[in-house]
Amino acid sequence: MSHCSCHDKPQHSLLPAAYRILSITRHTPLEWNFRVAVDFPAHWGQFVEVSLPRVGEAPISVSDYGDGWIDLLIRNVGKVTSALFTLKEGDNVWLRGCYGNGYPVDTLRHKPLLVVAGGTGVAPVKGLMRYFVENPQEIGQLDMILGYKKSRLRAVQRRNGGRGAANIIWCSRWMKARLMTVTRLAG
Repeated sequence: MSHCSCHDKPQHSLLPAAYRILSITRHTPLEWNFRVAVDFPAHWGQFVEVSLPRVGEAPISVSDYGDGWIDLLIRNVGKVTSALFTLKEGDNVWLRGCYGNGYPVDTLRHKPLLVVAGGTGVAPVKGLMRYFVENPQEIGQLDMILGYKKSRLRAVQRRNGGRGAANIIWCSRWMKARLMTVTRLAG
């Protein structure tokens, strides 16, 4: 795995192309993960422009990637994302990109890493955190500070049988990482 960008992509990457949705995971009514089949390289810290004909276009972070696919963790907050939430597995989305240089992963190896993210800002670092949790020999130490809105934490707590905020989304899989959640539950 190396730090790289999409600068070597052909010029036609500036035009949207249709890509098939492989799977949709509904984390909450407002936050879904779309796994999309792709034929271009992607890396953590990059984004794609997601478009739907006659609807519009929105920049969406690549939350994870693998051989021939990318994950797009999307919150339903507008015209384009609302239209995306009507799609099903097997449907097409139009993508262009990817854009950005990505995270300099090679410079992070064997060093302590503190990841600070909140709300939708967790999406761009989700895959990077997963990688280092699954490959602890690659990182000196991984600490995460994740912040969420009060209403989001209460919804997660209800879903988790009233347990505290430390049980948020991916925590149960990340036993070797220290996790602290930051919130303002008072008031």
